[in-house]
Amino acid sequence: MSEATINSLQGREKLSPRALHHLSKTYQCVSQNLQQRGIPSDATIAAVMSMAIHEDLTGQPQKGKVHLDALERMVEIRGGIAQFEATRILLQKICRADIEYALQNGSRPRLNRDEFPRDLIQFILAPMAHPQHTYPFMWQLQVYEITLQQVFVDLMSVSRLLNYNPAFFRFEPFAYQEVLISVCYRLLHHQPLADNQLGNWGEGETPYQQLFYLGFLALMTTLLFRYKAFKRLSYPLLAERLRSTVEKASSNRLTNGPMLLWFLFVGGISVFIDADTRKWLSPHIKKCLSGLGIDGWPAARKQIRKFPWIDIVHDDLGHELWQAIISE
Repeated sequence: MSEATINSLQGREKLSPRALHHLSKTYQCVSQNLQQRGIPSDATIAAVMSMAIHEDLTGQPQKGKVHLDALERMVEIRGGIAQFEATRILLQKICRADIEYALQNGSRPRLNRDEFPRDLIQFILAPMAHPQHTYPFMWQLQVYEITLQQVFVDLMSVSRLLNYNPAFFRFEPFAYQEVLISVCYRLLHHQPLADNQLGNWGEGETPYQQLFYLGFLALMTTLLFRYKAFKRLSYPLLAERLRSTVEKASSNRLTNGPMLLWFLFVGGISVFIDADTRKWLSPHIKKCLSGLGIDGWPAARKQIRKFPWIDIVHDDLGHELWQAIISE
């Protein structure tokens, strides 16, 4: 399984005979375990969860659906996702498999979990002087959805925390995973990517609500799977939604240039990473920079950091995108 995943991330599509043999043995063991025990063990669930993730990483969503269906049924047999609290690592990995499939397929997630470590984060931030990003700001941009307002506040808190202490979540790894799981589930249950209404807004409305929704999801993909030595995962459906929203938004008069700049850069460091999409994205970024009177990366970064942005994760990617754009 590990070889299959590494091959996928490095861009090698074919599995070795040895890897195929081990994958086949895994299927056999899972089948035997279910026949003998009836109630799936943690090991069986972990194996199916790994296979579901593997199929997503190798671009085989139909096979991934089969494994996710089985995983969902096993969780039901065990009494629901809450029954896995004693094995929190497994619980979080099950949720990650569910989320990854929803991002790739566009469907609504099968499970749900919201254990965002809000109290812990606010306790750490309490002694620090920092600007309050409250709901009125979102109302000014006609972002009325409570889910998006709360996600914005939560992601700003996480950004401030990690920009103050980048190593914090090394000592709280479970809390970090709960951040990812909570935010992704809230967004994907709010509106799945395959929703036909996505990208539509009524006359007189601004596109900020959809820009934030897609921008938050794109930002989360930079945190879900990060392997500097390997190729980044692609999210074609999310990229398509982002692109259509940018094109439609460009015909609207957007009064908040910094927000649009953040959105464009988040797209550029997450899903718009190949040469063709970068070529399409570049004019939009240049137009936004010109409108803001920005001619240097420090000034651009200052505006972008008004929104969710984790320096240790996003600064290098953002600067790389900046260099690519100005060198054209």
